[in-house]
Amino acid sequence: MLYFVLLIYQLSEGNITTKYNIMTQIYTNTTTAREMELLKWIKETFPEGVFRTQDLRFRPEVYRRWRDWPMILDRLRKKEWVVLLEKGKYIFGDLLSSQTGDSFVIGTRLVSPSAIAYQSALNHYGWTEQIPNVVFVQTIKQKTSKEILNVRYKFIKVRPQKFYGVRDEWSGMARYKITDPEKTIIDCFDLPEYAGGFVEAAKGLYAAHRDLDKENLWHYAESIGNQTVMKRIAYLSELYDIEDFAKFRERVLARLTKTYSILDPLSPPTGKRICRWKLLLNLSNQALLGMAEG
Repeated sequence: MLYFVLLIYQLSEGNITTKYNIMTQIYTNTTTAREMELLKWIKETFPEGVFRTQDLRFRPEVYRRWRDWPMILDRLRKKEWVVLLEKGKYIFGDLLSSQTGDSFVIGTRLVSPSAIAYQSALNHYGWTEQIPNVVFVQTIKQKTSKEILNVRYKFIKVRPQKFYGVRDEWSGMARYKITDPEKTIIDCFDLPEYAGGFVEAAKGLYAAHRDLDKENLWHYAESIGNQTVMKRIAYLSELYDIEDFAKFRERVLARLTKTYSILDPLSPPTGKRICRWKLLLNLSNQALLGMAEG
């Protein structure tokens, strides 16, 4: 009671701007019982943390209990109980904990199935010094790139056969999918343009080689269906004198065909050919060794 007496006094004494600011603060910071009831129902119904307005629109129980649900939902958005991701799609505000992984949570909620991948995954595992200004999301669906809350998201569509090797990670209370270490390396050599370039893929291999499960790496290389990926990894592992890749290299040599591949698909196709790995070396060994040292 004392609070409201003080409020009335402030409103009567203050100017129009002060009145507006006070009322806005009250509106923003207080949540009604009906708002909390709808929020609770949404959370129980959509435990993954993302829901769409059409999910509410076609639920008879919503109309029975909250006929004005669009207005309630808008108030919950203004009070940041829910956050608008894109038209008609929301995420619970308390899943976002202001950690760097929040953008990963959002990215993987925009399309399903999906996983954080390529340069974003390299950065997550600490295998690149570059800080991506884009969140790369791998998916089997077509999705237009977009910007949300000042973060850009790029969606890379791959064939279903290429979507594997993902694991769960957490940002605060929210879970998201990310490619595991071995799949991250395979993906970066498959599509180095999304790894920050071939240089970053090579650096990533050198930085990660002690932590990689070599059997998993081989099986993933087989599954992706791109022999060029195998040759790039085998060649670099030999150049970098990584001993525990010996079995990987033997397996690659046993599968080689007569077809030559370009080492760095993002650089001009000029340079010498190396018969052992059936590769066109359009980057010098000195440059590649310098990448590893860097």
